[in-house]
Amino acid sequence: MGIDNPLPDSWGIGKLGVIGKARWPRWDEERFNELLVRFDVPAKAYSSLSRGQKSAVGFILP
Repeated sequence: MGIDNPLPDSWGIGKLGVIGKARWPRWDEERFNELLVRFDVPAKAYSSLSRGQKSAVGFILP
């Protein structure tokens, strides 16, 4: 994942959490939210995130 593998423009951070939960059986929503705060990723559309924030999302998602 990461900025070289962009997600659909309309997907927000909340949708990524829903997809993560459906995709990975051991998904930890609390940890996901903790990392969003730690990496300062706002709850908005993926397309409107900065390059650094998109990179952080790549680290947060398995």
